[in-house]
Amino acid sequence: MMTDTKSQKSRKVAVLGPIPHDRIVTDDGERFEKYGCALYTAVALSALMDAGDTIVPISHVRRKDEGPIKQILASFPNIDTSCITSSADQGDSVELRYTGQNRRVERQTRLHEPDPAGRRRRGA
Repeated sequence: MMTDTKSQKSRKVAVLGPIPHDRIVTDDGERFEKYGCALYTAVALSALMDAGDTIVPISHVRRKDEGPIKQILASFPNIDTSCITSSADQGDSVELRYTGQNRRVERQTRLHEPDPAGRRRRGA
């Protein structure tokens, strides 16, 4: 992207959404784990935006996933991870089982439950 960054104000973009822990099984039985959704969007924006811009993923994750997610995003200097939280220890887990090269069965194995007390505190 060719822009004159000295004459342009820096931008800040929020990416809202879950960052699920994905367990993937390929059609030939290979297994691996990744994080998805908002993490992919934040990384893509990081590559497309200027160095002075900031991308802020806003997501609540499981406690055990917060460190690994922030470690992955630490290699992108324009991503601010301060709004990825795990205080309620809630997050999504998804199993993706590929049955062919372009076909998969997706199953949510852990659901991010809403926090009814949090909604009351905000006046909803």
